[in-house]
Amino acid sequence: MDKVKNHPQTGHIVHGHEAIESAQRLADRLGSEHEELTRRLQDLSVRARSGDPRECDAVWSDFATRLERHMAFEEQHILPRYEQAGAIEQVIADTLRSEHAALRGQCEHIGLDLQLHLASAEVIDGFLAALRQHAHRERETLDVWLVRAATAEAHKRAAESEVLSSWLLDIE
Repeated sequence: MDKVKNHPQTGHIVHGHEAIESAQRLADRLGSEHEELTRRLQDLSVRARSGDPRECDAVWSDFATRLERHMAFEEQHILPRYEQAGAIEQVIADTLRSEHAALRGQCEHIGLDLQLHLASAEVIDGFLAALRQHAHRERETLDVWLVRAATAEAHKRAAESEVLSSWLLDIE
């Protein structure tokens, strides 16, 4: 018998193995978004080196919107559950939120510099390094936890279902 669980975002019922696969897909999606954001920022750095600030304006707005959407998703849907796993996870979640705030500040600063045609490739490269470091930290913590938590929940539900099944068989 396959065990069931409600999907955290859609509310649809998913089976135990499907919950694990769903968590893996979410971790993969977050990782893909990190890679895409990094590529876009690398492109921005190349454009900044061209000396034409209009080249940067062409991609900055889209990058900033995608970055904000990504961080907001993590803050609304991932971090609240992650920090419930324990004291260490609470500290890590707080650290990730602080990094998000710092990245937002840098993002605003670079956006303003781009509007004033003052942005430099070196500043963008520094932001890129901070973004890569942050993404690495998330891969090492959140992505691993997502799959582990889904696996543990699927095993727990399977065990509960087996206990219930054996109890029901005993009363028949």
